[in-house]
Formats: sequence, structure tokens, C-alpha cells
Amino acid sequence: MRWSQGLTGAIATVVLISIGFPPSARAAKSEDIDRLRATNRCPGCNLQGADLGQLQLQGANLFEANLQGANLKGADLRSANLAGANLNEADLFQANLADANFHGANLSNANLQGADLREANFGGALLSRTNLRRADLRDANLFRTNLSEAYLDLADLSRADLRQAFLFRANLEGANLSRADLLGANLQGSNLKDTDLRGSNLQSVNFADSNIAQARLSNNLLADALLQGTALGPVVCVIDRVINCYTDPKVNVTLPRLPDSTPAFQGRPVAPAFQDNSNPPGERQPVRGLWNFEGDFPESQSN
Repeated sequence: MRWSQGLTGAIATVVLISIGFPPSARAAKSEDIDRLRATNRCPGCNLQGADLGQLQLQGANLFEANLQGANLKGADLRSANLAGANLNEADLFQANLADANFHGANLSNANLQGADLREANFGGALLSRTNLRRADLRDANLFRTNLSEAYLDLADLSRADLRQAFLFRANLEGANLSRADLLGANLQGSNLKDTDLRGSNLQSVNFADSNIAQARLSNNLLADALLQGTALGPVVCVIDRVINCYTDPKVNVTLPRLPDSTPAFQGRPVAPAFQDNSNPPGERQPVRGLWNFEGDFPESQSN
């Protein structure tokens, strides 16, 4: 009798689960897909897992739409409104998303490899673990965007707005960040090997434990940056306006020569391994080799 009651309860539970979570609540609704195709508008629609590859959706209104796991390969979404949309695990391989609005959208684990994202707005968006390899992000707005553990190798981020962006453990190997604004960005533990950082604003950037080996740096503002634990490797560069930076001993970097002054790193520079004094005073002068710095790190920076 007890066994019979238990079985009846189990069956009832299964029935309730089936009623509470019908398949149509999880998958895209056919009427929503038809609406999008007919009107180019479907704000708040359920398009989860929908096959929208290669569609012409230029200027589409998909505000807060659910596009989780959707196929948008090669789709034309130029100037589309995807603000607040859920694009988690969506496939946007080589899609045209230039000037699209992704403000506050969820693109975590999405595939944007090779996508055209020029001048796109990702302000406040979530792109954690997103594949952005070889993506074109020139002039894109990534202000306060979460790009933790994102794949940005060989991406073009020139002139992009990355102020206060969160790039913890992101892979930026070979990326173009020339003239990008990284003011206050967090690049802790990131890979910046062979990255082009020429002319970029690196003020107050957290480079702690990151790899900047073979990166190209010139005409940079590197004020109040954190370089503790950073692997600079065989960097050959000239960093301008190095002010109040926090670094570890035995940093291999090229520093500028300023008239009647020394680079104001936290700690006292002991001696360079090599210095060429042939340039006139006041001109930028590379100091290639090993700089040693003495001094204690501030407690807030060392932990």
C-alpha cells in the first residue's frame, strides 16, 4: 500500500513538472519567428534556439528578446537594437553587427568570431568567456563591459572605449588596441603578448599578473597603473609619462628619459643594466635592460 502511494506521488510529481515546464516555454515560438520575419520587430520575444542564420535583420528591434542558443551565423544585424537581450551561447559567427546596440545584453559564452562589431555599443554588457577571436571592434563602446576570460586574440580593438572594462584573465594575444582608451580597466591575469598598445590610454590600468611580453607600447599614458607581478618579457618600447606606477623588482622595460627627473615608479630605481646617454636632454631615450626597484608596495596594492 505504501509502495502504491509512493508511486502515485511520483507520477503526480512528473505530471506537475511536465505541466509547469512545457517545451514551448523553453523553445522559440513559431509565431515570434514569423513576426520577426514579417515586421523586423520582436521586442521581448522568445527566440531561444531559433535558426536565424543569414537573415537580413538590419535595424531590427529585438529589445530584451530571448535569443539564447540561437543560430545567427552570417546574419545582417547592422544597427539592430539588442539592448537587454539574452544571447547566452548564441552563434553569431561572422555576423554583421556594426553599430548594433547591445547595452546591458548577456552575450556570455556566445560565438562572435570574425564578427563585424564596428561602433557597436556594449556598454554594461556581459561578454564573459565570449569568443571574439578576429572580431572587428574598431570604435566600439565597451565602457564598463564584463569581458572576463573572453577570447579576444587577434581582434581589432583600435580606438575602442574600454574605460573601466573588466578583462580579468582575458586572452588578447596579438590584438590591436592602438589608440584605445583603457582608463581604469582591469586586465589582471590577462594575456597581452604581442599586443599593439601604441597610443592607448593606460592610466590606472590593473596589469597585475598579466603577460605583456613583446607588446608594442609608444606614446602611452601609463599613470597610476598597477604592474605588480606583470611579465613584461623582452619588451622593446618607449612609455611616455610613467607616473606613480606600482611594479615588482626586476622589471624588464624601456623607459623614457625626462629632463632632470626619473620615472616616478613606486619604489626607488636602483640602476639600469644598460643606458645610452647619447641623446640630448629632454628627448625620449630608451633605457633597455633590467631595472631594479627598491621600496615597499602600498598594502592595498600588494594584496
